[in-house]
Amino acid sequence: MHYKIHGIDIPTELSALPINRANQVVLMELKNIVANYIQPTILDYGCGKLRHSYFLLNQGLSVCGVDSIKQITRIQKINKQKISLTHLSKRLDNLTIYSVEDFSRKKQFFDIAICTNVLSAIPFDRDIIFILNNIYKHLTNSGRLFLSVQYKNSYFDAYKKKENAIFYNGGWIIKNKNKNSYYRLIQPTLLRKMCINSHFIVENEINRQGSVYLTLIKNGKS
Repeated sequence: MHYKIHGIDIPTELSALPINRANQVVLMELKNIVANYIQPTILDYGCGKLRHSYFLLNQGLSVCGVDSIKQITRIQKINKQKISLTHLSKRLDNLTIYSVEDFSRKKQFFDIAICTNVLSAIPFDRDIIFILNNIYKHLTNSGRLFLSVQYKNSYFDAYKKKENAIFYNGGWIIKNKNKNSYYRLIQPTLLRKMCINSHFIVENEINRQGSVYLTLIKNGKS
């Protein structure tokens, strides 16, 4: 995604982490969630460089990755090869890639959705709510969303003393010559509130080393 804050352009796709930076807590929880289904279909919303999707693809599961048009079409290093996500999906039978705009119009439903460390890169709460609502409407009635964000970061205190750091909505804009970046912390109470407002129920919560991991199910009464 590209965001503009106070006239500062933030190209968030440049912050996507590689496969060798996969979060081990995420992988373990995904393994537990997948065990509830037989050959589940999976949505990776804000898929980046597929750092967690490859774990699922390697098990023969079908994954649909969704990200900005710039992220899915640009040439980047993915699993040691320079390729775009759209071209990679043509090589892998069990990978489908959509832009956010195209996906919003699709009538596909998934057993599992993952959205890992995506929301922290989004400066506007309304856009987070849009993502949660968009995921909700694409889940099956027995579907689950696995969500993770940071709520504590040791670097944040240091940013207060940096001249190129600007505080905005719980996070910091870091201005650099090559690229600007934004990252925010989202407290578990706020994250839970956003999820509940988007008609999810918290099935499981893990708080570990400054990150919160939520497993969410759909509210059948919504």
